[in-house]
Amino acid sequence: MATVIEERPKRAVIYYYENDKRKLNPWLPFTYAIDIMREAVGGIVWERVEHDVKRLLLFAVAALLAGLVLKGPLSPWMRVLKEKAALSGLFH
Repeated sequence: MATVIEERPKRAVIYYYENDKRKLNPWLPFTYAIDIMREAVGGIVWERVEHDVKRLLLFAVAALLAGLVLKGPLSPWMRVLKEKAALSGLFH
């Protein structure tokens, strides 16, 4: 009985994760990069490659804009982090 009770939450978590994974995949750039590699292996369909490259370019532009916007506000925190890393002696 204890084993059955222990197994049920694991299955629920796995099922919940799979549902979230399906919702999350379109928002991850790796999805489109892997699709392009699959096209190269299985035979290229240029319309799909074009779609995936456009999506990857959108991710690149979004990352660049986020970096430009957040550089100023995050700069003081990054300076403190860099100083702490230098004091720790873990990094050269």
